[in-house]
Amino acid sequence: MPTKNASTEQALAVTMKRFELPLPKFLSREEMLEIIGDPGMTWISRRDHLLLRLLYDTGA
Repeated sequence: MPTKNASTEQALAVTMKRFELPLPKFLSREEMLEIIGDPGMTWISRRDHLLLRLLYDTGA
């Protein structure tokens, strides 16, 4: 049991590296609407357009 405590203490003694995370880049409304595009004539393209639009409109 004492050896497990010693190894745990060693692991906890390791210092964490400090770093800054880059801020996420957001698309403008025009860029997002360009990506979503117009719904096509097929069922699959309309489904995909609806899902992308729903994700965008809800902020997901």
